[in-house]
Amino acid sequence: MAYFDRMDMQRKQPIPVGIKMILLIAVIVGISIRACWKKSQTDKIIISEVQIVEKSLANIDVSFKVQNRMGVEVKKDFIIKVYNTQNEEIATKITQIKLPPASNRRYRKQISKFIKSISSTQEIAEATVELYYRSIFD
Repeated sequence: MAYFDRMDMQRKQPIPVGIKMILLIAVIVGISIRACWKKSQTDKIIISEVQIVEKSLANIDVSFKVQNRMGVEVKKDFIIKVYNTQNEEIATKITQIKLPPASNRRYRKQISKFIKSISSTQEIAEATVELYYRSIFD
């Protein structure tokens, strides 16, 4: 009959310090490379022709053009902000758009939740659209 020797579970071997240092350096280099890659992506996505198409007391329609210069399809988060005549932010929306490779498309988004109330549509002045980054690890 075969005899199997069990491992002693109480005896633990520590991870060598050299391997811990190599792993720490690899993580730091990986985060920095990813941050550089994220910064280079902003040059390849161009947002232009932002305008307010329709405005009412209940909702605002914002139209904008996005050009994707990358050769791959990407999903990007965009933040749309609407300002009044006193340059105060009255509405915000975060939306995710799937951009086809090497495309130049116009998008129209509707904002129906307001931060501040407005009394007339003449108070709505301008809108901005920007790329939205959640965190360093996103």
